[in-house]
Amino acid sequence: MKYRYKWEQNEANFGKPIKKQVTGGTHITLELILKYGNKFVALSRESIPGHELPDKEKQDYLFFCHGLIRYGESLERAVKRIIREQCGVKVKSHRVVYIESVIQNKDKQWAFTPHVVVNLLTLPRKGKQGNLIKKVVVFSKEQLPDNFAWWSNKDLEDFLNNFG
Repeated sequence: MKYRYKWEQNEANFGKPIKKQVTGGTHITLELILKYGNKFVALSRESIPGHELPDKEKQDYLFFCHGLIRYGESLERAVKRIIREQCGVKVKSHRVVYIESVIQNKDKQWAFTPHVVVNLLTLPRKGKQGNLIKKVVVFSKEQLPDNFAWWSNKDLEDFLNNFG
């Protein structure tokens, strides 16, 4: 490599993935907002596969799909893989609508999170898909369920009004 850029202001530059999450590290994850036709879809399950449980007292949590992109994986391939692994269905289309970049309070990790609206070919079904899907909830922007684990109703309403 002839030219070498010198990082002077903490620009993103990091090497290959490591085996364990570390305080102050970085992760790139996808938040996949599910749609079927003109309705949104949420999954009732214990948690997102491979993630911690929410710190809430609610029961019957609802989740979208969420997962880490793999080293060198295209966004399209990651979306299709995560949907297949967590829903057991195929993707009709997808579009990135928002990218969040924050330092998480819990571990000082830099979380870089593209939010992707994913149109599904079919509705997911109850059963084991990454973990046990207890039920599939179909809803509209006008009638949001109130038991999302990681989204407040206000945040979800704002997001869907802007990007849904």
